[in-house]
Amino acid sequence: MRYSEETSEEFAARAAASFTVTRPSRGSIVLSGACPRCSSSMVFPTVDRLYRSAAPETEAKPILVFCTATDQEYEGQPKGRVGCGAYWNLVL
Repeated sequence: MRYSEETSEEFAARAAASFTVTRPSRGSIVLSGACPRCSSSMVFPTVDRLYRSAAPETEAKPILVFCTATDQEYEGQPKGRVGCGAYWNLVL
């Protein structure tokens, strides 16, 4: 498969339906599953809040997720990058 920085609503739908969400520590989230573009196993660590506020959060915000698969190289993959180039937004 060729490296390609691309997104689609289908990527988000597949990831939302199949990814596992774990919370290894307070404030952190780890998403794991098969990349919806290349099907390689990936893990995506993130935080659920960048800062704390006295005001309650009323709306969930999307998280930009991208393929972090390291089990293969992709044709045309830029040096120092991992994954197939796919990215999508998920709302947790």
